[in-house]
Amino acid sequence: MTTLYHLTARNNLRRILSEGFRDSAAGYRSRSGYAGVRFSDRPATDDMDGPFAAVEIELMLSEQELTEFEWVGGDAGRREFLIPADRVNDHCLLHVISEAEAHALAARASL
Repeated sequence: MTTLYHLTARNNLRRILSEGFRDSAAGYRSRSGYAGVRFSDRPATDDMDGPFAAVEIELMLSEQELTEFEWVGGDAGRREFLIPADRVNDHCLLHVISEAEAHALAARASL
């Protein structure tokens, strides 16, 4: 099992918790035309101020399965993934983490 993090607008949390994730069809940085949900191996604490919240996801996918969804060329020191929503919804346990928890996790990951 792998723990990943997703940053979302706070007003999306209720829908995600009740209905699951939805694919986003848009360009992201230099990769265009993807459909999926963006995750990283650590919370993006620099974006948590204001209307954003981090969702901690425990994905029941092996490292080998995750490899096909990894986006190479993301932020230095952070692994990023674009995973189809149906795959996430079928293979995950999730909960919302507080801003303090996200900062603590990010600090621990940077050691």
